Amino acid sequence: MYCRNEFVNDSIINQCNMLNASITLSSKLNICAALTYCYNGKNYIIVNDKLSEQKRVFSILHELSHIDLGYIGEKYEKKVDSSIYEKIVNLNLVYKNRRIINNKVYILLYLYAIISEPILTKKIVFGGKNV
Repeated sequence: MYCRNEFVNDSIINQCNMLNASITLSSKLNICAALTYCYNGKNYIIVNDKLSEQKRVFSILHELSHIDLGYIGEKYEKKVDSSIYEKIVNLNLVYKNRRIINNKVYILLYLYAIISEPILTKKIVFGGKNV
């Protein structure tokens, strides 16, 4: 389980199934919150297991957003200004996951996605219920 909230956890699992992705929590990942790679047509996400639940969920959804947009691998790594692509990834994260985000004012989250990932990570609230 990636999150104690069953609705959020189920959403993560559904996205993994749709994107042919699997998630591994690892104590050996120390240089970043999470990373994604593709091998033989399958997507893999490795997440630092020392993260708080909030940061872990954000990191998983961020990496799933990379996969959804196709921003992984050499093609993405060679982009001149990856910061623009990171902003697009975060905008996609907010849009695609609005059902599991408890914040009432999405426009602020879109603004945070453009201005600062650390602010977005702190301000976004995951939860929600099945509707």
